[in-house]
Amino acid sequence: MAAAESQAPVERTMADIRFLTTAIEAYSTDYDGMYAQPDWPHEGNVADLDKQLGGYYQGTYPKRPTPHLDPWGHPYRFVISDSRAQYAIYSLGTSGKADSAATEFLSRLRHDRISDADLTRQRASANIVVASAMLVFAPGDVLREMAKARKESQPTLFHQEAGTPEHRGGRDVELLASAIETYLATHDGLPMEYRGRLIDAAALRSLLHSPFAELPLSWIDPWKRPYRIAISPSGFRTAIFTRGEHDALSAEDEAVVKRMLSGAPIANATTFGEALMITSLVPRVAE
Repeated sequence: MAAAESQAPVERTMADIRFLTTAIEAYSTDYDGMYAQPDWPHEGNVADLDKQLGGYYQGTYPKRPTPHLDPWGHPYRFVISDSRAQYAIYSLGTSGKADSAATEFLSRLRHDRISDADLTRQRASANIVVASAMLVFAPGDVLREMAKARKESQPTLFHQEAGTPEHRGGRDVELLASAIETYLATHDGLPMEYRGRLIDAAALRSLLHSPFAELPLSWIDPWKRPYRIAISPSGFRTAIFTRGEHDALSAEDEAVVKRMLSGAPIANATTFGEALMITSLVPRVAE
């Protein structure tokens, strides 16, 4: 029996959807953040999307065939928004029917009416829905276990070396991102007075603590300017950055900061060069 077939049905479904989202994210990287071409269908079975994406699934995982059916024999489905900048991949789960809440969510996504706040709120459902690389609907017991694991987990830091100012700036930004994610794991967003605003990182000094005792947080970058944080209106996501040696961000990074402040969804990538870092969405399990 293949490894995927030996998994429990929900676990296997989530593994399949992770596989499918990895490939569509790889496609968007090559096509300016778009998840489809203008003439592609915007919803249907993943088998149809597989035909459109060509070799992206096999290019991502060459040893695994693209899964078209979930463990209950239902086709995996997809929705791509009108703008082609948002997507969802989902399984109908044990019921074989879309829940009313999932149906409403997918309809809003289709018409580009999904915000950052929508992506941070996880709902219990028989359906399993991933939107913009975020798990939004899943069985309640799965969500509770994930929430427990998040609270118990420790963040990781990948750039710990001290060296050039650029390396130090990248490390400081990543450390601030880890501190924010640690805070969000136990709080319902950053404080209301900071939401939707661009602030100096030091404004959060009383809230944030380094998750690494040997690496204190830095509020000033190597060029003697404050690190800056753009906070989404939901309070659950941030863009942390330094303007670097030349006191400037690239046009791409400036656009990311504006999207963060407006609450527009942003791809779930974490780093844009050494200058700017997006904190991961930290979902809340809806009561």
